[in-house]
Amino acid sequence: PSRYSDLILPYDWHIPGKTKRRKRLHRKSHGKIGFHELNERISKAWSLADKEVKEYCQKLSDIEAVKYKKDRKKAKRHSRKVPSS
Repeated sequence: PSRYSDLILPYDWHIPGKTKRRKRLHRKSHGKIGFHELNERISKAWSLADKEVKEYCQKLSDIEAVKYKKDRKKAKRHSRKVPSS
């Protein structure tokens, strides 16, 4: 279409999965705690949590999962609607 005549596309716009091949730029970390150490702390705290805390978190997780699935269904239905021109 003529409305796209001035559009400049990257040379590799047509290659599927091209973004997966590109390495992300390195980001300097804040240096306070590394991902590995953070993971260890979280898993240790979770293993020490009592049954009541774990059940409460599971209930919250179940509620949020239901909300998420409902929102995804709504978004999927909304994206299927074709706007009339």
